[in-house]
Amino acid sequence: MWLFDRESFRHAQKMEAMGRLTAGVAHDFYNILTVIQGYAALLARGQRTQKDINEQLSHISAAANRGAILTRQLLSYSRRDPLQFEPLDLSGLIDNLSNMLNRLLGEEVLFQTTCSAMVKPILGDRGMIEQLVVNLIVNARDAIAERGKIAIATDMIQITKTHVERHPKAKVGEFVCLSVCDTGCGMGEEILARMFEPFFTTKDPDKGTGLGLAMVLGIIEQHSGWIEVRSQVGVGTEFKVYFPCAPSIPAHKQRKPHATCISAGNETILVVEDEAQLRGLAAYTLKFHGYHVIEAEGPAQALALWPEKSSVVDLVLTDMVMPGTMSGGEMAEKLRHAKPGLKVVYTSGYSAVRAGQEPAIWGERNFVAKPYLPDALVQAVQDSLANRGQIPG
Repeated sequence: MWLFDRESFRHAQKMEAMGRLTAGVAHDFYNILTVIQGYAALLARGQRTQKDINEQLSHISAAANRGAILTRQLLSYSRRDPLQFEPLDLSGLIDNLSNMLNRLLGEEVLFQTTCSAMVKPILGDRGMIEQLVVNLIVNARDAIAERGKIAIATDMIQITKTHVERHPKAKVGEFVCLSVCDTGCGMGEEILARMFEPFFTTKDPDKGTGLGLAMVLGIIEQHSGWIEVRSQVGVGTEFKVYFPCAPSIPAHKQRKPHATCISAGNETILVVEDEAQLRGLAAYTLKFHGYHVIEAEGPAQALALWPEKSSVVDLVLTDMVMPGTMSGGEMAEKLRHAKPGLKVVYTSGYSAVRAGQEPAIWGERNFVAKPYLPDALVQAVQDSLANRGQIPG
């Protein structure tokens, strides 16, 4: 009987957590979709100035970016999306996010950034660090009832033994410090003790998932850093995140800068994608840049077209995960067997490992993660066709 009660209790806890998660995520996505659908409907009416059009497109782009960040958050929380570390300029990353963060905060919150140009690179996953920054800013915004101020800053900090004695998770040495300070409601000792717990939230049930700060802590730990928090009820809160500096890369191992110029092409691309709207977007983008495009809605159709079209196809652009018994990677191998040296660019909403392939077999430039921008897709196609850096495929 005791075992049954214990299992029932665990099940109830799990269902409660899933309920909070579902409600919060649904709320966030409905907000995002409302913005996208609303501004798209306004654009469809026409009779707008170019300034209005640019502003509405900017709102649509910002909402879509929020959706991508939320999706990355869910994938990371479930530990299904492996990290991809690279040297990152934290100050530059925040500068790139500043416009989106301003729109996220609204006019009632004064947003200030103080990013040091002397900050050394950290070794991190760009998507996860962006998510960390956004989560901290959103948390700060939620702590402000009406009007207030949020300040974000970066700096180099030398951690001493005295500091480590006060903060056991700290380490002696030079670290990159990211700080986020708000003039919100602040937190008492009880909330401070639980704020990083998954699904713990002081918000209403439909106002958040309780994953934000839990995700922040997880990302920090995955990047070998630590976080320190100071808060006072009625005054505000300051978060300080410390990251180790990236190790120096020997000159002979540093990659040469890669050209980002998008030029016109005239090769023929076979686009294999089961999602009709995505296939249409890819085809339109490539045609706009001068390429000839053949479309297939899946591996079966691509293989059926191959005997007739193989002689003219220069590159295959394929989604990795599609309905049916054959993946995009398996299809590409069949096409390569028939036509050795065929160039392939893969796309996926999953990571390389989740898509069923070892990332080592893919070149740096012949995988485009969804969601992607048109220029990123065209650049990957151009790089693969040019065989820059001896890209496999």
